[in-house]
Amino acid sequence: MEFQRIDEKSFSGNVKLLKLFGLYPYSSCPKIYPFYAYTFYVLFTCPTPILCIVNLFFLEEKTLQRIVDTFFMITQIGILIVKLLPFKNNPEGVLVDKCVKTCKNIFHLFYAFCLATLFTWPLKVFFNERRILPVEVWLPFNAYENSRIYYAVFFFVWLCVANAAGGNAALDTLVAGLIYHAATQVAILKDTLQHLARTVDDQIEEESKMMSEAEKNELRSRTIYKKICECIDHYDAIDQFVKYLEKTYSFVVFTQFVASIFVICISCLQLSIVEPFTVPFFAMVIFVTTMLTEIYLYCYYGTVLYEECYIFSLRLQSDSIINAIYMSEWYNYDNKSKKALITLMERAKRPMVVTAGKLLDLSLVTFTMIIRRSYSLLAVLKNYSN
Repeated sequence: MEFQRIDEKSFSGNVKLLKLFGLYPYSSCPKIYPFYAYTFYVLFTCPTPILCIVNLFFLEEKTLQRIVDTFFMITQIGILIVKLLPFKNNPEGVLVDKCVKTCKNIFHLFYAFCLATLFTWPLKVFFNERRILPVEVWLPFNAYENSRIYYAVFFFVWLCVANAAGGNAALDTLVAGLIYHAATQVAILKDTLQHLARTVDDQIEEESKMMSEAEKNELRSRTIYKKICECIDHYDAIDQFVKYLEKTYSFVVFTQFVASIFVICISCLQLSIVEPFTVPFFAMVIFVTTMLTEIYLYCYYGTVLYEECYIFSLRLQSDSIINAIYMSEWYNYDNKSKKALITLMERAKRPMVVTAGKLLDLSLVTFTMIIRRSYSLLAVLKNYSN
């Protein structure tokens, strides 16, 4: 059957108008399009509704007619801003940029928690009647008699803790970020599979203007099969990356989870002992928050990876690789390409899961389990202390 671009025939007028307003790329001028699109958006789409809103606030005589007219303009033009949000060029670039930005944000957020803990945790020594160190350590000499020796030891202990805080901030966010990068690559793969036919058609339209329809169909079939093979290679690369990531950090994350159960339990026990709303109390709250954030990052992004690969998630607005293939135009592919898709679908049935010590999946279920175990241990210690 002769392949026809039904969308082009149906929406040729829409496409021309979208190109005029910078909402659809020109194949002949790909480099100029982004500048033209953003300029049109900033100069003609955004200013009017924004200025209408500002004028409404500073309007002295707010009659019903003037308010209705202003809201009419805000609604008619302002809603266009929302409508234009889906028109994003280069979806792969958007996903990668979002991933990079998220990795930076989680690093800065967790690093801020670590710094807050680092500077509030030793404040308890200033509320003690005698000289103490932030951590009780054995010393072959008396560090409390001489002020210089005391402050030197104090600073050394603080530096050791700062080293641990900085190392944890760097490594924990690194692992979480790597997992999120794997999930982003899965999202890119799904987008490629879902819009494969459209991408190939646009490519053929630019490169084969002098070909006959039969030659175009033959070129289209070869190109689609080649793209599907590239998608299979992409999936294999993601799978190998996740396996190598798990092999490298699985034991590290497992020890972190086990330690977190005891640390959170002991911290909550101390939190129940100290006087509420004091400096030590808030320092302990910040410390517990930091610990919870640390394990939450692992579990959350492990869940993101699992949901991107395997299940449909309304919360993350994601779908599985298999469903992404079903949502494509697979019915227009040749038999060779369909068989390649079946191969990919069979491989994608096995979800990518990062585990901690081959025992615990990095998931929000594991996070709640850690919280429950910490609470159970806290209840035992509370009963023992009473």
